[in-house]
Amino acid sequence: MSKKTKPFFSTTAEMVCLLRAKSFNEKREFYKSDDYVSVLISHSLNSFLSIMHKSFVLGFDGFNPMLPAGIYEYVVARTRYIDNLFSTLPAGTSHVFILGAGYDSRGFRFQETLKSCLVYECDHPDMQTHKRRLLENINIDYPANVKFVPIDFSNNSFDEWIKSLDLKPKNSCFFLLEGLTMYLSPQQMKSILHTVSQVAAGQCRLFFDYAYAEVIRGEYGGYNEAECIAEVRTVGEPWKFGIEKSALAEFLQPYRLAVVDEMTSRDIEHSQFTDQDGRCHGHVIDSVAWVLAQRINEAGL
Repeated sequence: MSKKTKPFFSTTAEMVCLLRAKSFNEKREFYKSDDYVSVLISHSLNSFLSIMHKSFVLGFDGFNPMLPAGIYEYVVARTRYIDNLFSTLPAGTSHVFILGAGYDSRGFRFQETLKSCLVYECDHPDMQTHKRRLLENINIDYPANVKFVPIDFSNNSFDEWIKSLDLKPKNSCFFLLEGLTMYLSPQQMKSILHTVSQVAAGQCRLFFDYAYAEVIRGEYGGYNEAECIAEVRTVGEPWKFGIEKSALAEFLQPYRLAVVDEMTSRDIEHSQFTDQDGRCHGHVIDSVAWVLAQRINEAGL
């Protein structure tokens, strides 16, 4: 008898969902976001870790003994930033790809904005099955233009699948890799970027956040970097991929991608948590940054 394989499950995806739910219920202006679906999903999460975290994550405005300081602020800021990207998608965007979707709900929350798009949620088959079961339990019915695509990023199935789509130069695509890249191997990350660089569509925009390479190497020094790395290792999902500081543009160049907007932790604090008087209301972990990039075509951006 063959040994039964344990289903894949992402603890960090659970944690992000809980933090989004906490953010939705915030009274503090700079911590408030709009993912109401995460609140509904969070009530159905029943793993041992989620039950432990709920009592802390959803119960305190300040110090949380189960989570390194700066992670909550980062997730809140990232959620708000990406939600704004979805609400302001360039006219003509025809295909949206959400890679490593986890408990992402934008296909439902932004269905009016996305009604003229084909939206693909790409994630591990086990994770996707679990999510769809939760959505059924809370009566969340995604619109017909949102497709669930089981993808295992440990092989070339994403590249093979996207080549099967009938993408044309007239199509404009947006790729979202939220909280994904640091959990990929360097080869997996490069494979995804190579695929994006080769798709037949015309305009291609891409958002992803990433860890710094020195943090992956264990060279800590920034705000709660060591604590953050320890946390993801503890739950069995260690970070594997990073980009050297100040080397983002160089890293993207072989994939014909140019930086449209780049934010370090200090940039995030300034744009998301700083009031008109210059007072900062939230500090973000130093180990991560994010980028909005656009593919360079023959005629330029």
